[in-house]
Amino acid sequence: MTIFRPRRLAALLVLGLALGLPPTAAQAANTLVFQNDCSEQVWVHFIYYDRAGARVTMPAQSFQPGARQSVFVTDSSTYYYYAYDDGRHWSGDTYLRNINDDPLPYRERVIDEEIETLRLTCEDSYGDTNLMEFRALNRCQQPIWVALRYKSLDDEWKTFAWRKVEPGQMGFFPKTRNGVIYVHAKTARDATGYRVTWEGTDKYYTVEGEELGFIRNDDVRGRPFTGFNC
Repeated sequence: MTIFRPRRLAALLVLGLALGLPPTAAQAANTLVFQNDCSEQVWVHFIYYDRAGARVTMPAQSFQPGARQSVFVTDSSTYYYYAYDDGRHWSGDTYLRNINDDPLPYRERVIDEEIETLRLTCEDSYGDTNLMEFRALNRCQQPIWVALRYKSLDDEWKTFAWRKVEPGQMGFFPKTRNGVIYVHAKTARDATGYRVTWEGTDKYYTVEGEELGFIRNDDVRGRPFTGFNC
């Protein structure tokens, strides 16, 4: 079983926030303009309310360095965005589901002007341009446990185990400057003793006295997360 198999659900789940009604509408239409002031190409997810009051979840939009583009028109004063490039991400603490039904940590923003400009800068991300972060999305109906072999910021190979990731949630792991990591993951055993395991033969490491096979992942840079499907 591969951990890189994408899956699109037939319908979106209801966003898990107290957003049953659209935010208070403004008197006039508001236009959001996005400007990429970062030196890298970025991908941005937006969630907003259209002029009819319906919630719109946009797929990731790509913006080249220096690009300036009108994104949407709304009567609402509130919207959400999550952005990433090859090594950074611009995230918040509002977890919403994107168009693929994956939970992402969006930032909530308020529109103050009829033509509002969202300027994204490199400095406004989580930090060091060269840092990368492995993120594990659990698409199973049960918790998974993930072990990671990675090169630390001290330039030493280390094993991080175990991180429990609940169903539908995202697990975040230590940051690294090396784009190659190794992953091993598993579910709990069921009543018959069966468990789902994501393992490989690329490398073998000992975790808590047990030798485990790890899968090489050399695409940490540029990948917002890796999905685990049961």
